[in-house]
Amino acid sequence: MKQQLILKWMMVLPMFLFIISCESQKGTNVTGTNEAVDKELTLNKQGNVIARHNQIENLQTLDRFQNLTVDRKPATIRIVHYTIEGDPIYYDLTSNTDHITFINDNSEDAFGSPNIQTSTCDQLSRTETKTNIKYDLSGCTGSYSDRFTVMDVDYDVSRQDYFEFVLKYGVDLKNEIDTNGQSLTIDLGNDQMMNVSDFRLTSAMKQEAYKQMVLANYLGEKKLSNVCKKSPYVSYSLEVRINSGKRDFSWAACDTSEDGLVMTKLAENIIQMVKLSPEYPK
Repeated sequence: MKQQLILKWMMVLPMFLFIISCESQKGTNVTGTNEAVDKELTLNKQGNVIARHNQIENLQTLDRFQNLTVDRKPATIRIVHYTIEGDPIYYDLTSNTDHITFINDNSEDAFGSPNIQTSTCDQLSRTETKTNIKYDLSGCTGSYSDRFTVMDVDYDVSRQDYFEFVLKYGVDLKNEIDTNGQSLTIDLGNDQMMNVSDFRLTSAMKQEAYKQMVLANYLGEKKLSNVCKKSPYVSYSLEVRINSGKRDFSWAACDTSEDGLVMTKLAENIIQMVKLSPEYPK
């Protein structure tokens, strides 16, 4: 009888240990993911420029740094590019009175060849076109010769299969710009409304709208508020359809948070652009 019990226990024990092992591995994976998210949030809060899958955060920091390099003023910046797998690659730039030191650190890229490379460059230039902004180091010696692109912000709307948006704005969101339905609704005041059908943005205007959205990092997470202590108040609602995806935003003009100010600027830029359209009622 004892031998039978021992035999049964020996058969059950490996399965029991296997279950414990699996549960332990599950816990480890979750912890690792949380640590990666926490690290990314920390890097963002530090004001680093973050480039991740068509999302750009803190690009204005790079613009400020580039201006300082033109004046040959001391400054430092970190640009973090995330791979498709989610691993960070660090670009550290330090400017002084006569050159820029550039360190490319991909030691945390699990799918690459870990390496830290250093170069000395003469200048950092910013080139803006209708479809992209590039930041290039030039006059480099060391690991990289001559030129190296540290950031390439692409906003070429023609590369997208589908791009339409609906922007509502004003008191009670009475105004509406609908590029998908090709319509325009204008609040004239005194309970008077104007509806314009077959309203279309020109290709150039649609390109500019997409550019403004990319620079506002519309694909990133936004903390927005619809709370406003005064009444009546202006509010905004933006629905963006890009390829097979959709993004929705809703906020009040009273939202003076960083995200709120960025989104209000985006909305107002689009509104002013539409008002300059030849099809906008004068």
